[in-house]
Parts: sequence; C-alpha cells; structure tokens
Amino acid sequence: MGNEKELKRKFSKLFVMGIFSLSFLSIFSNLLLKFDFVINIKWIIIMISSIFVLSYDKTSIYFYYFITLILIFVPLGFIDSGGNLPISISYIYMLLFLVVYLFESKRKLFLTISLFISLVIILNINYFHREIVRVYSDNIKYYDTIFQVFLVFIFSCLALNVFCNIHKKNQILLKEANEKLTKFAMYDSLTNVYNRRAFDDRLISLLNSNEHLYEDIWLLLIDIDDFKIINDECGHDEGDKIIKEISNAIKNYLGNYSFVARWGGDEFAIITNLPYVKLHRKVDLLFNKILSLKTCNNKKITISCGITKLIPDDEINQIFIRADKLLYKAKELGKNRYLFD
Repeated sequence: MGNEKELKRKFSKLFVMGIFSLSFLSIFSNLLLKFDFVINIKWIIIMISSIFVLSYDKTSIYFYYFITLILIFVPLGFIDSGGNLPISISYIYMLLFLVVYLFESKRKLFLTISLFISLVIILNINYFHREIVRVYSDNIKYYDTIFQVFLVFIFSCLALNVFCNIHKKNQILLKEANEKLTKFAMYDSLTNVYNRRAFDDRLISLLNSNEHLYEDIWLLLIDIDDFKIINDECGHDEGDKIIKEISNAIKNYLGNYSFVARWGGDEFAIITNLPYVKLHRKVDLLFNKILSLKTCNNKKITISCGITKLIPDDEINQIFIRADKLLYKAKELGKNRYLFD
C-alpha cells in the first residue's frame, strides 16, 4: 500500500513538472515567434499554479489542479494552438487519462466525467465553432506538431523511468520480505540457529537421500543440566542469556561442520558428518568451554549429551529414541558428560 502511494505521488509530481516544462517552452516559443503576449497569459498562470502545487505536494491540491487543467486550460490551449490534429488530441487525453488512476473513488469518477466533458467541448469547438480557433500557417502547425510529439516522448520516457524504479524497489523489498519470512520460518529467534521445523526437514531430506549409507552421520542431543534451577534462581532473562551463550559455543565448535538447531527450551539437536575421533575432540572442547561459563550466583554451567550414529533403515523416531536414552543415561551417571551408542 505504501509503495502504491509513493508511485502515485511521484507520478503526480512528474505530471505537474511536465506541465510546468510545457508552459515554459510554450512561452519561450511564442516569444520567439513574436505572437501576441496575451497567448502566454494562460501558460504563466499554469506555471505559477504548478509551482504552488509542487510546493505543497498534497493529494487534494493535485486533484483541484488537474480538474482546472482538464476543464479550462486544455480547451483554451486547443483554441490558442489553432486546433490540434486528432492524433495530438489522442495523445493529450491518453496522458490525462492516466491522471484518473492517481486518485480513489469519488475523485476518480469526477476526473473521468471532467475528461469526457472537456473532450466534448473540444470536439464541439472543432466542428461547430472553428471561427474562435486561432489560425496559423502550415509551417507553424508543422513545428507545433513536432514540439508536441517531442514533449509526449520525453514525458513517456520519464513516466516509464518512474515505474521501472518503483518496480525495482518493490523487487528489492519483496526479496527482503521473503528473506525475513524464510528466517522466521527456519531460525530460532533467540539463538539464531535453526529451529525444530528446519531440523526435521533437514533430517528427513538426509534420510531420503541415503547420505548416511555412504558416510558416518551422527545425531547429537544436548540438554543444559539443571536449567530449571538456574531459571528459578536467576530468572528467565539470565536463562535466555545462558541459552544464547551455549548456542554460540555449539556454533563455534561444531557449527562449521554441522547442522545446529534449538530443539526445545534448553535442548539442542545437531547433525554432523565429522569422523568419530574428530567428533570426540570437538565435543571435548565444547564441554570445556561450557564449564567456563557461570550462572548469576557464580555456579558452573554444565551440559549432557547423547550421540547416536544413523544406521540403514533408520527412521526419525528411532534415531531420537536412541539419542534421548543416551542423554538421560548421561544425566543419571552424574551429568556433565556425553555418551555414544
């Protein structure tokens, strides 16, 4: 909605600037051809009006400006210019019709009716009252037509440029919005690691591709020991801080080789294809790092971990049951340890 308003505002300003330029060039050419100064009065009024409209830049002012332009100055311009060719009239009304789409509901209807009335006035003048139309030589009419075509071409290019720029901006905004939605759908907002949904998708994809048949792939379930006590003693803000610290430690020691996700409140799930010996070493380093962390009352933080290897014909539930059993066995044995199956 905001982009639509921006497009309408830019297009309105462009249209008014085009009318201002047309007025200026018309005055210049009239003076060059030594026409009566009275011909320039309407162009001077339009120039002043255009400056006023551009200064205030409000929808209501644009509306009254276009109404006045359509009902008064277009018919006057038709008379003073010697009666435009049908093709010129078509161009002018095609551009004016674009103005209708810059407004909503009643204003749009009023502008449409005004365009119709203006066109009827011009057609009546052209066919029934030619005596009030100024007469110019064929040379002047020729140059006037070239001038009109040139202006229409320039205005069309500028209008197209506005639309292209808005479209390009919309594409960038759409891309950013999609990236945010993807991040929201796949990442945990607290820790910025993957969430449970993303982890499930990755594990399903891995099993379907049979990657675990050709290399060792491990599932690690990590749980923060006594996390409820930490929350009770230090508060949930401190608990969130600890979860983030542990998440960062997991990413630092395993993230480059693994798919890390926050599985639940204080649980993390990791998929990795590290060789057995290297995985041992990385997990040892991780545990040592966690031991260096402290709670609000200066108590050490520890974690427990169950590690299982994916086997042929494995299913998700079976994998998690094995890892979960190892995790809770580690806790039964005193916590602050990891167990392989």
